[in-house]
Amino acid sequence: MDVNVEFGDRISDVVVTVSLSLGAALSFMIDQACRTTASEVQLVQVVQAEHLQHYTQKGWWRRSYLRRVVTRIGLGLGLIELLPESRGDDQRAIFASLQRAADDEAANPKEDEIGGDRRAGASGAMVARRVVLVWALVATVATVAQAATVINFNYGWRFRYGPSPDGGTGPNAHCDYQEYYNGTYTLLCGTLALPLIFLAEAAIMSGSPHGSLFQWRIDASNRRCYHGGNTSTCSFNGTAAALNGGRRTSVPSLRTSYDNSAENLDDSAWQTVDAPHDVGCLFIIENAHFSPNNDFRHGSFERNVSWYRKHFALSSDMLVNTSVLLRFEGVFHFAQIWLNGEYLAAHSCGYTEFTVPLHNASSVRTGHNVLAVRVDASYGSGHWYEGGGLYRPVQLVIAPRMAAIVQGGFFVDPEISQQAVRASLEFELDQGVDVSRVQALFVVSKFDGTVLSTTSCSGSSAVATGNSHTCHALLNVANASLWSIQRPTLYMATATLLLDTVAIDSAKTQTGFRFTNWTGASGYWHNGVHLNFRGFSNHNSLTGIGVAMADRVNLVRIQSLRALGANIWRMSHNPYRKSLYDMLDAAGVLVWDENRDYGLEYVQEMHDIVKRDRNHPSIIVWSHCNEVECDQNDNRTGIAYSAQARALDPSRPLAANGFTAALDVQGFSHSKNNTFIQWHAEYPTEPTVLSECCSCTSQRNPAEDRLISSCIRDQNSPGLLPYVTGSLGVWTLTDYYGEPAGSYPSISSSFGQFDLAMFPKQHAYWYRVNWLAMMDTTDAGRPPLPSLDLVHVEDLPNYIQVDNRTATINLISSLPYVEVVGDNHSSGIQAVVVGMSNALTLPVSNKPGGCDFPILATTQCHGLKQDTISQSASACEAACCAEASCSIWQYQDGSGCWRGVYEPASCYNSSRAKNLTWVGAARTAPPVFQRLVARGYDQQHQLRAEHTLVGPMAPSQLSLVVDAPAASTGTGTHLYLDGEDTAMLHVALQDEQGALVTLSSANVSFAVVSGPGRLIGVGNGDHMSLHNPKAQNATTYFGLVRAYVQVTLDCVSAHRGLVANVTLDRGFVDVDVGDCSGAQDIVVEASAPGYPSTTVHIPVSSDAVHAPIQVARQPLNYTYMDHDY
Repeated sequence: MDVNVEFGDRISDVVVTVSLSLGAALSFMIDQACRTTASEVQLVQVVQAEHLQHYTQKGWWRRSYLRRVVTRIGLGLGLIELLPESRGDDQRAIFASLQRAADDEAANPKEDEIGGDRRAGASGAMVARRVVLVWALVATVATVAQAATVINFNYGWRFRYGPSPDGGTGPNAHCDYQEYYNGTYTLLCGTLALPLIFLAEAAIMSGSPHGSLFQWRIDASNRRCYHGGNTSTCSFNGTAAALNGGRRTSVPSLRTSYDNSAENLDDSAWQTVDAPHDVGCLFIIENAHFSPNNDFRHGSFERNVSWYRKHFALSSDMLVNTSVLLRFEGVFHFAQIWLNGEYLAAHSCGYTEFTVPLHNASSVRTGHNVLAVRVDASYGSGHWYEGGGLYRPVQLVIAPRMAAIVQGGFFVDPEISQQAVRASLEFELDQGVDVSRVQALFVVSKFDGTVLSTTSCSGSSAVATGNSHTCHALLNVANASLWSIQRPTLYMATATLLLDTVAIDSAKTQTGFRFTNWTGASGYWHNGVHLNFRGFSNHNSLTGIGVAMADRVNLVRIQSLRALGANIWRMSHNPYRKSLYDMLDAAGVLVWDENRDYGLEYVQEMHDIVKRDRNHPSIIVWSHCNEVECDQNDNRTGIAYSAQARALDPSRPLAANGFTAALDVQGFSHSKNNTFIQWHAEYPTEPTVLSECCSCTSQRNPAEDRLISSCIRDQNSPGLLPYVTGSLGVWTLTDYYGEPAGSYPSISSSFGQFDLAMFPKQHAYWYRVNWLAMMDTTDAGRPPLPSLDLVHVEDLPNYIQVDNRTATINLISSLPYVEVVGDNHSSGIQAVVVGMSNALTLPVSNKPGGCDFPILATTQCHGLKQDTISQSASACEAACCAEASCSIWQYQDGSGCWRGVYEPASCYNSSRAKNLTWVGAARTAPPVFQRLVARGYDQQHQLRAEHTLVGPMAPSQLSLVVDAPAASTGTGTHLYLDGEDTAMLHVALQDEQGALVTLSSANVSFAVVSGPGRLIGVGNGDHMSLHNPKAQNATTYFGLVRAYVQVTLDCVSAHRGLVANVTLDRGFVDVDVGDCSGAQDIVVEASAPGYPSTTVHIPVSSDAVHAPIQVARQPLNYTYMDHDY
C-alpha cells in the first residue's frame, strides 16, 4: 500500500470518529465563535449526517466528497483565518463562496491549473489534508488565536553621535595586539577572513569581536585580510613589503559597561530621532563636510560609534505569563544592548535580524524602563558605504510564554512537487509543557479569504532541536495559480499553534508557488518554461537618505528595474530589508539572495538569512559569497554554508559569485565568453550564470561618458550563450556612495544606470531598448509592461558635437529606420543598427557665435575635445569663435588647445593633473538646434516612435514634480500614513517653453508648507558634490535636483494605542489612534534666488490600498524615462 494513502486513510478514520461524536457540541461552538446563522449551523448538522452515510464509500468519490464536506464545515466559517468576531459578515461571505465552489467541483471535475487530473492528484497525503480539517475545526473554532502582539518601536529614540565619554571605537573599545609585525618573526594567517580590508585599523577592529582570533594579517599585494587562531599557519607568496599584521596571546573581554549605558544617565539633551535611521548621513551634519581623510571606498564618510537610548513603559499585564522581546531587523554594525543599565546582548552582523528577550532580565519592571544601544559602525567588511545605526525597523513583541512560534519558524516552501508543497512550524515551549499537547494548523488562502488548502501536524511528531520543536506537513496546492514574472499570483499562508486545542499563537506570510529546474545544458526553467536572466546588482544607498530606505523608495527602484526589462534583482552583497522581498514577490521579480560575511566564524549568518527569507517565491537561489570572499576560504566553509541552507530549505540551489565548495550553480564575475566555453566543456552538467558584469561608468554630465558605451553590449554577451542562464548582475542599477571612479572629491560610484539621486543616465536606455522594447511581450522573462517602440537621442541640445558645420546626433532605437530633423534640416530616413548607439549627421545653419567670452576658465574643464590644429592660445580662441557650438576654449603649453561645450560642474582640479594652470575663457552658447526630432520607423516605414528635444534658452522657472508616488513611476497616487512612507520630488530648471536648462544652475530650497510631512534629504546626483545631503537646499546638476519628504503621521500601525503609550518620547512622528480620514495633503514649496517659487501637493491616505506593497501588485505602465535627463 502507498504509505501516503495509508496515512491519509488512518487519519480519516480517527478524524471522522472524533468529529461525529462531538457533533452536538460542534454546532454550539461554531455559533459562539463564528457568529453563524441558524441556517449555517443546520447545514453543519446535515453534512454530518450525509458524511456518516457516505464515509464507507471508497475511491475518488469518497475523497472528493470528504473534500466538499470539509470545505463546507471548516473553511467556509473562516476557521483558517481565525477571524475576530467582528468579521462575521466576511466569514459568511467566504462560507457562501466556498460552498458554491465545492458544489461546482462535484458537478464539473476539471484539470488542475498546474497540470494533471484531480483524481491523480488525490494522493493519500491530500486525502489526509482534506479530512484532517474536521479535527482542526473541532479543536479550534471555540477560540480565537492570540497571536503575538507586535508593537511599532521605531519612534522616540534619543540619539548621540560619537562614543561614550569613557569609551572609544571597536567592539572592545580598544584593539591592542601585543606584537605588531616588524619583519623579525613569521606572520601566521588563518582560514577566516573579511573581504577587501586593506587598512590596518580596519583589520584590527574587525577581528576584535571574536575571542578565538589571535592574529591578523594584511597582504596588500593580493588584496587579502586574514584572521586566525593561535595555531593558524599558511604560506605567503607575496613580498615582505606588502605585509602588515599583528598577534596577541590573549583576547580582552568584551566590554559591557559604559557611561552611556547607565540607567540614570541624563540624556535629556540628546537629539530625538525615529528608526529607520542612518547614522552615516548624520555624520555629515555633525562634521559639516566630507573629508579626504576618510576612506574613499566608503564615500569619504566618517565611520564611528553612536548611541541610542529609548525611554518606554511596560504595563503589568505585559509581564504576566508573556515573553517580552525586542526585535531588530538590522543594526549596523556591532550592536550591544542594555536594559536599565543591565547588559543583555550583542549582535555582530549588520545585515541580519536578531531578537533580545527583555522579560527574563532582572531589571525589567512595570512602568518606566530605559534601553541603551551602542552601535559600532567604525568598521565593516564592505568596500562601499554601509551606513550605520538603527537603519531598519525595530519592534517590541509581546508573545505567549507557554507556547510560541519562533521568529522565522513558519515555512511554506514555494517549490511545488507533485502538486504539494512542504510546510513546517518551529515553536518553543515553556518549561514543563509537554510537546504532545501541541497541534499546528496550516492554511493557504487567497487575499479575499477564499481558502485554497489546509493541513495540520501534531506536536508528538515534531522534531526537537535545541530549545525548539519543528513539525512538518504537506499542503496540497493543486488548485493554485502559479507564480511567475508575468503573473505573480500570491496567497496568504497562516499557521496557528494550538495548546490543548486552544489557539495560542499564529503567524502569517504571503507566498506563491512555482516549480523550477536548472540544467547545465540550457540553464534555468520556470514552471516548465525556459527563462533567461536579465538583471542588476544593487547596493543600498541614495543621496539624501543613505541606507535608511523607505518602502516607497524601494518600490521606485523595483519599477525602474522592470522598466529596463530586467527580471531579477541581485542582493549585493547582503540581504536587504524584509519588506523589499514582499514587494519583489508582488511585482514578479526574481531574486538572487546573497550572504555577506563568509567564513566558518560567520556560518550562523547564512542560517539567519535563509530562515528569514525562505517563504518568498521570488528567491530562486542562495548565494554564499561575492568574488574575493569566496576564494579566501577552504572547502570546509562552502560545505558548512550549504549544509545550513539545505537544512532549512531543501529546494533552492546554492550558488556564489565566485568559487567555493558545495555549489549547485556556478556564478562568474566579469568573465568573458571563453571562460564559459571552457568551463562548460569541462563541467557540462553544471549550471552557470553571469552573476556580475558590466561595470560600465557613465554620468549625466556629457564631460563624463554620457553616451552609451559598447562596454554594455560586450560584457553582457556571455549571458547569451545557450547554456548560460543569462546576465543577472549588471553592475549596478543605481549609483551608490563609495567606490568612486576617481579620487576625492568623487564620493560615489559611476556604474549605475540611474545616478545617486535616481535620475536616469543614458546607459539606462540601452537596457530599455534591448531588454524591453526589443523583447516580445510573450517572452516569459519579460516584465508584463505594454509593448514599446523606442527611439532616443543621447545628446543634450547644448552638447551636440559640431565639426565643419556638421552636427553628429547620437541615438539608440528599437526600430530599424530612423530620421533626424533639426530645425529645417532632415537626415532622411536611414537604416540603423537596432539596440546599438548610432550616429547620424545634420548640417548646422546657425551663424558663428562671435568672440565674446566673458567667463574666465583657468581651471581645467573635463570632457573637451582636442584641437590639434590650433597651436597657440589666440588660435584656440579664434577657432572657438568661429564655431557656433563652441562655448569654451582652454590652452596649456604641452597639452595644446581644447574646445567644447562649457559646463561649470566639469571644471575642477583633479588630483591626477600634472599642471593645474590653464589659459581659457567661456561663454553661454545657444543650442545647436532649437528643435530636434528623432523619428523611428518599422520595416514598412510606418512611424512608430518619436523623441523631441527643445533647445533651451535662458532659464526662467522652476518645475516641481512628484516622482513618487506617481503614475509615471508606477508607485501609486498617495503617500501612506504609516510614519515612514517617503515621497521623491524633483525640481527641473526650465526656460519659458518648459525645456530643461542644463547650462545654468540654481540653488533650490525646499520647505514643507503644510500637512503631515517633513523634508529628510536632498541631492542632485553629482558624484562630486560635497553638499550636505541632510540640508534644506541643494544646487541643480544639469538642471535637476532631488528632495525627499517623509510623512509625520502614523494612522495605520497595529495596536497604535500601545505604540503611543509605550513610547515616552516623541520623535518626528505623531501616532493617531483614529483613522486620519481628514488628513490634509502635504504641500511642498521650492524656491531659488531669481526665480518664482512653486508648490506641489502630495496626497496622503490611511487606506491600505495606497500602501507600497499593494501598489506593487498593480499593473505597471512606466513613463518616467520619457522625460529629458
